Amino acid sequence: MSLFTEASLVMIPSGVKDGKLYSIKPDDGVGDFTFTRGSNLAATRVDENGLIEKGRENLLLQSNQFDTTLTNSNSIETSGQSGYDGSSDAWLITKNDAFGFIKQAISSSGTQTFSVYAKASDSDWIRLYVNGVGSLVYFDLSTGVVGGASSVIDSNIDSIGNGWYRCSIAFSGNTTEVYIYPAEENSVSATSGSIYIQDAQLELGLVATDYIETGATTEQAGILENLPRLDYTDSSCPSLLLEPTRSNLVTQSEYFGSSDWTKANLTATLSSATSPSGLINSYDLIENTTTSAHIMNQSAGGSGTSAYSFSVFAKNLSGTRYFQLWMGNGISGAIYSRFDLINGTVTQDVTLVGTGYTTGITSIEDYGNGWYRCTMTGSKTNTTGSNTVSIRISEISTGTETNSYLGNGTSGFIIYGAQLEVGSYPTSYIPTYGTSVTRSVDYATKTGVSDLIGQTEGSAFVEILKFNPQPVGNVGSILQIHDGSSSNRIGVIHLNNSTQLQFYIITGSVTQAIYSFTPSSGVNKIAFAYANNDVVVVHNGSVIYTDTSATIPVTSAIALNTYGYVNVHANDSINKAIIFKSRLSNTELIALTTI
Repeated sequence: MSLFTEASLVMIPSGVKDGKLYSIKPDDGVGDFTFTRGSNLAATRVDENGLIEKGRENLLLQSNQFDTTLTNSNSIETSGQSGYDGSSDAWLITKNDAFGFIKQAISSSGTQTFSVYAKASDSDWIRLYVNGVGSLVYFDLSTGVVGGASSVIDSNIDSIGNGWYRCSIAFSGNTTEVYIYPAEENSVSATSGSIYIQDAQLELGLVATDYIETGATTEQAGILENLPRLDYTDSSCPSLLLEPTRSNLVTQSEYFGSSDWTKANLTATLSSATSPSGLINSYDLIENTTTSAHIMNQSAGGSGTSAYSFSVFAKNLSGTRYFQLWMGNGISGAIYSRFDLINGTVTQDVTLVGTGYTTGITSIEDYGNGWYRCTMTGSKTNTTGSNTVSIRISEISTGTETNSYLGNGTSGFIIYGAQLEVGSYPTSYIPTYGTSVTRSVDYATKTGVSDLIGQTEGSAFVEILKFNPQPVGNVGSILQIHDGSSSNRIGVIHLNNSTQLQFYIITGSVTQAIYSFTPSSGVNKIAFAYANNDVVVVHNGSVIYTDTSATIPVTSAIALNTYGYVNVHANDSINKAIIFKSRLSNTELIALTTI
């Protein structure tokens, strides 16, 4: 009999929907986990193509019903027109006097993109306008070029075929209304004219993404609030990414042209290169010809003492080799690290200047297509000043944090996704568009499954892809079987502020078995089996603990990344979780956990 046949529950990350993590056994839904993360779209994952995938939302209502939520002035809207997608869902917008338009009131803020599909009719131009920030752009629908523009970060007109274009403008600020006008060359004063339009969208970010249809409410796509993340960061097969709550303290993680980032002796301009998300939303940093340090700064983080992780995605540009991250409190000290963006290596580990910090680790992770995620960690010890984080162009592989030199006006690199978070290791990317954003904790639970758990004897197996130690103040559960309380439970946890894991059995609030062990830095396959007075723990093919005096508790629930009864969480990528109602033999457990 195979172990799969013997198993009562098998969770191999594959099937998910918002709020649900499917188990492949049993196949009737009885073993499916309830999944929870939070109430925003802060979470991201690396998809099967190696690209960072975000949550997205169309903030407009009735996004293709232009006579409903949108209001008009000096215009008539006619539905049922031939669309860019072969449907009859397009609209003809005809103005009957000067300055004819349709608009929708909206309250949104931050870095945003407004887009609509359009085609010329009696008018060859369209004007998009955003009230509140005053952004406007004219687009020529006969030639596919951008005309007059003001108060925008970027504007694009992309040919869709058959005379259709997708017109978009990116801007930053507080939005109160969005407008669409039939137009003439850089003017809306003509008293007649018409254009075809379809599928309007307003979203956070620097670029228009795939259209999301809305009705009476906004709609979302991508990584939703409670969608389990099947992450491909470290494997061609997905793992279930489970992370603790983290906040990106950098307020503009992608819009480096923002005034939130102070530039000294360099320029930050939108790049033509695709970012690790596969979109055109990265920035070129180019040094000027001054003899000085070439720096971009942002104040982020509080004045208290904490461990911090600062990370940025970076790519070589124009042969520039070295890239530097820096973090200081502006009073007594700083730490910095340096990276080689050609060879993908760390050339200078975290280095301390003065006091106010303790050093941590430096790492560089390959994201493909020349992109690397560069990370520096360290702890702030001075309570009197807040953090300032810096991104710097460098000409040397090691040396001082200032690195003053004569720039050539052309060298630099491409950047994306800056993140500063409280914690001794980096977590997945959290995009921000004007304010700090918090991603809530991931956890999966299944209650009321006493019949899937061995009550007097049983076994459990969990495989985690990469071990991350827990920070101070956290005890994080990997896999736990429990009864909804702290009194009766069996499981494996991360120890608080430790590089160790711990197995335990508690029955009637009395500890029956407990054992701490050091995992490997990479894949860890852990199995435990239990019966009265017969307990074993096996790790990566070796028996590491036995106990002959344990009483087994009665349990009814299974939890991943949480105790289930208290809010404590680990940071893991789980490849498999399997429950058995029988006590497997030590030989079977060794075979199950051998790497």
